[in-house]
Amino acid sequence: MRLRGRQVGSAVEIEGSHLLVAAGRTPNTDGFGLETAGIERDARDFVTVNERLQSKAEGAWASGCAGRPQFTHIAFDDFRIVRDNIPGGNRTTTGRQVPSCMCTDPELARIALNGHAAKERGFDDRLAKIPMTAVPRSRTRSEERGSLKALVATDGSRILGFTTFGVGPAR
Repeated sequence: MRLRGRQVGSAVEIEGSHLLVAAGRTPNTDGFGLETAGIERDARDFVTVNERLQSKAEGAWASGCAGRPQFTHIAFDDFRIVRDNIPGGNRTTTGRQVPSCMCTDPELARIALNGHAAKERGFDDRLAKIPMTAVPRSRTRSEERGSLKALVATDGSRILGFTTFGVGPAR
């Protein structure tokens, strides 16, 4: 496959076997009369909310359309926060751990800190690493590439971060 395009001032030709087009997302907040209800939007048209996902309009909350990291699992967590706050709870998005992943083969997923970030923040840590060959499911699937890594505080008080690089569950 060949892709031709232009960079500033010159033509570019890229050759490869696969093409990924990532166009991004835009919120679908037009035409609902949000302004009439007193619900504000930011410059990118996301609903403006506080850390409790409450808009400035009395009794109006937003879940999944407030410009947070645009992941399904974040929108679902937004729902849980709103669900608990409507009857008087006090849940927030402050300090929420957001996992990230790359849909590669095998897949890469991570949450919280890696070793470099832990050292920058002054943590004493140790790394526990397990090869995927030690995971029985990877052997039964004959897919043993990768590893699991946990970054743990030296005193054992908490897990600072976790990374997995391996094939996901069978679909």
